[in-house]
Amino acid sequence: MKAPVRIFARALTLPALVALASSLAAQTTPAPTAPAEDAAPAVATSDTTIKLDDFVVTAVSRPDKSKLQSSISVSTLPMEQISLFTPRNTAELFRSLPGIRVESTSGEGNANLTIRGLPLADGGSRYVQFQEDGLPIVEFGDIAFGNADVLFRSDPTIGNVEAVRGGSAAVFASNSPGGVINMISKDGRNAGGTVAFTYGVDFDTTRAEFNYGGQISTGLRYNVGGFYRSGEGQRTTGTNDGGGQIKLNFTKELAGGHVRIYVKAIDDTAPTYLPAPTKVNSADSYGDLPGYDVLSGSLYTPNLTTDNAVDTHGGRVTRHFNGIHTKVASIGAEVVVSPIEDLSITDRVRISSQSAQWGAPFPASVRTAAQAVAAYAPTFAGATQLVYGSGANKGQAVASDALVTTVHAFDTNASDLGWAGNDLKVTRFLRLSNGTKFDVTLGYYNSQQKIVQNWTWAAYLLETKGENANVLNLANAAGTALTSSGQLSYGPIDWGNFSRAYDLKYTVNAPVASVTMQSGKWSVDAGVRRDTVKARGLVVDGTARSYDLNGDGAISGAELGGVPTFNWAAGTNVNYQLSYTSYSAGVNYSATRDLAFFARHSFGGRAGADRLALNAGSSGPGFAAKSFYYDVTQSEVGVKYRTSKLVPGQLVLNATLFNAKTREPSGAELNKVNPPIDYTATGVELEASYHVGGFDLRANATYTDADGEVTSGASRVTFIPRRQAKFIYTLAPSYTFGAFSLGGSAIGTTESYAQDPAHGVTQNATALKLPAYVTVNGFATYELGKGVTLSLNVNNLFDSQGWTEGEEGSLPGVGALPVVRFRTIPGRTTSLTLRYAF
Repeated sequence: MKAPVRIFARALTLPALVALASSLAAQTTPAPTAPAEDAAPAVATSDTTIKLDDFVVTAVSRPDKSKLQSSISVSTLPMEQISLFTPRNTAELFRSLPGIRVESTSGEGNANLTIRGLPLADGGSRYVQFQEDGLPIVEFGDIAFGNADVLFRSDPTIGNVEAVRGGSAAVFASNSPGGVINMISKDGRNAGGTVAFTYGVDFDTTRAEFNYGGQISTGLRYNVGGFYRSGEGQRTTGTNDGGGQIKLNFTKELAGGHVRIYVKAIDDTAPTYLPAPTKVNSADSYGDLPGYDVLSGSLYTPNLTTDNAVDTHGGRVTRHFNGIHTKVASIGAEVVVSPIEDLSITDRVRISSQSAQWGAPFPASVRTAAQAVAAYAPTFAGATQLVYGSGANKGQAVASDALVTTVHAFDTNASDLGWAGNDLKVTRFLRLSNGTKFDVTLGYYNSQQKIVQNWTWAAYLLETKGENANVLNLANAAGTALTSSGQLSYGPIDWGNFSRAYDLKYTVNAPVASVTMQSGKWSVDAGVRRDTVKARGLVVDGTARSYDLNGDGAISGAELGGVPTFNWAAGTNVNYQLSYTSYSAGVNYSATRDLAFFARHSFGGRAGADRLALNAGSSGPGFAAKSFYYDVTQSEVGVKYRTSKLVPGQLVLNATLFNAKTREPSGAELNKVNPPIDYTATGVELEASYHVGGFDLRANATYTDADGEVTSGASRVTFIPRRQAKFIYTLAPSYTFGAFSLGGSAIGTTESYAQDPAHGVTQNATALKLPAYVTVNGFATYELGKGVTLSLNVNNLFDSQGWTEGEEGSLPGVGALPVVRFRTIPGRTTSLTLRYAF
C-alpha cells in the first residue's frame, strides 16, 4: 500500500497549507459554505420529509444550492425515517428511493442495483456508484465478489442517504454515469447520542448499537458510533455469525470551512443468500419443494460448516462456510477552506484496506439421487448409489427418487479490494454588477483500486432441504463410500472444475471543469470530465488434475480430476489504457420559492474492470478501446413543488421524465455477448410527501418502459431486459399520537422476465417470469419515559413470496424435473428494539 500512502500524504499537503493560510487570513470575507447535513436549512422548510430547502452535497461542485434550486433529480432519506421501511440489510435502505431498482434478497452484501432502466447484465451496480462521505467505497460497482455493499455497513453513525439520479453524477464522480448514492455520516454538530438493543423475536439475531457526538471545545467536535451483532440471521443457516463496526470523526471549524478526519473499522461476518432450489408450476408460478421453504430456508447447514479447498500455490486450506467475512480499515480527511475572498478549496482523501472472504453455497444443479449417480459415476468408478454422510441415517442409502443438490462452494478469497483516492476542487466566485453570479470550478480526481482474488470452488452433494441438510456420499453396491463429507471435487465439478486467480490494479485520473450561472430565477450549469483509466495485472486460469492432495499415497474421492493447479508464469498480462469524456448541462427555473422546473442532458462513461480483464487480457493489435468502457446518455425534465395552501398540512411533489440509453459492448461479461446490445429506457419518477398533524406519508413510484435490441442473423431482435419491471413503488404512512407511533410501508413491483436474449433466452410462451409482488412492513413505537422507547418492527408482515432473480429463463423440458433456481425475498421477521436517546 505504499502508493496509496503517497497519495494520502500528497493530498493532505496542499489542503493543510491552505487551511493554515485560511486561519491566518480569517479577517477576509469567506466564501459562502453550506451547512452540514444535519444543520438547519438556510430557509425555514415547509416540508418535513423531502426537505427541498436542504443543500445538495452529492455529485455537485460545491454544496451551495438547495434541492429546489438544483437542476438534478435528487432524493434524501434521513435515517430517522428508516424505521418506516424496516430494513434488515444495507441494500434495503435504498428501496424507498425513486428510480432505483434494488434486488436486496442476498442479505448483508452481494445485492444487485440499477437505475432508470439501465440493464443488470452482471451482479452489483455497474452504472451506480456507492459513496461514503463523498468518496467511492470501491471504484467499480460491479466488481465480482466485491460489490460496494459487501464492504459497507449501516448503523446510527449515518445521518442520511442522498441519491443523485443521472445528471451531474457523470461529471462529479468517475465511473458513475447512472447516478450516485452517498451515505453521509453524522459529524457531531447536534450534541447527543443513542444506545439501542435489538432482539429477533422470530429469528435469531441480537444487535447492540450506539452513536454519540458533541463538542470537545469551541470549534472542535466529534462523532463516534458503531454496532455489534450476532445470530443466525433471517434464514435458517445453522451457524452463528457476527461482528461489527466502529466509526469516529473529528471536525475542526475554520473561517470559511473546516477540517474533518474520519476513521472506520469493520470486522463482520454475515450469510449471503444465493439462488435456491424452487418448484416451478408454470411460467409465472413458483413454490416450495418438499423440505425446502423458500421464505426461511437456505443451503447453509450445520453439517457443512467448513470448506476444504486448495490455494493458488497448491496447498490445502480449510475455510469457514458461513457467508462473507468482511474486513475494512480506513482513514480519510475532508478539508474545506477559503484562503481569500471568493475562492473555495475542497479536498477529500481516503485510504481503505478492504477484503472479503466468501463461503457461500451455490446450487449448481438439482437432480434425483439416481440422476446424480449417473452424472458422477464416470469419475467415481463403481458408484451405484448415494448414502448419507451425516445425520441419524449416516451410512444408509438415499432413495433413488430423492432430490439432491450439487453445491458449488463460492469460496472466493478477495484478499485485497483496497481503494485509495483524492478528490480536489477549487471554485472561484464571480459577481457581476447586474447581480449575476458565476461559479467556476476546476478539479482533479485520482484513485487506485486493487482487485486481488482467487476462486477455488469445491463441490459438495447435499439433500435438497432448507434446514439441516445432510451431506451425501457416492457409494458402491456394497455401501462403501467413495467420497467423504459429501465432497465431490476440489473444483466446481458441474462447470468443468475451473479455477481462477488474478492480481489487478486500476488507476484513474480525471480532471474536471464546471461553470454555474445564477441570474434571478434562472440557474444554468455545465461541466466536463476526462477520465483516463490504466489497468495492470495478471490473470491465471487454473488447470484441474488428479492429485494426492492429502498425501495418503492414494488418489481417491475429491482428488479425482478436480484438484486445481496454477502456473503463474503462464498467466495473461492485463495491460491497457483508455480515456473517455463525460459531460452534463442543466438549467433550473425557480418560478416561486415553492415551485421549480429543471432540465438536463448528460453523457457519462464507465470503465470496464475485472469482468472485462478476465476476458480481454492484454492490449494487442485487436484491442478496441471502445469495447473497454460503457457509456450512458440521459435526458430529463422535471418539476419540484410544495404547498400548504391547496390541502391542509404540507404537500411536496417531485416528478421527472427521463430517457436513458446505453450499449453493452461485445465481451462485456464473463460470458461474452456478441454483437453489442443497445438498451433504451423511458420513464417517469414520482416522489411525494404529505404531513398534517401527527400524520406523515412518503411515497414514490417509477414507471419504466425499457427495451434491448440485438442483431440475430440478418434481423434485429427487440426484447425486454431481464428483471426489469414496468412499475415499482413504495408507500410509507406513519402516525404519531401522544407516546405512540405507528407506521409501515408497502413496497411493490410488477412482473418481469427472469432472463432475456442477451443471456441466451428467447422471450416466448415458455419464458419464465418473475411475478408481481408486494411486501408490507410495519412498526409500532411507545415512549416508556423521557428518551426511552420500545419499538416492534416487522419485515414482510404477511409472509409474502417474491422472486427477484432466476438462473433459468425457460420452463424445464418435457420429462425434466419441475425445478428452477431462483432467489427469493425472506419471510416474515419480527424484532424488538429498546432505545435510549440522550
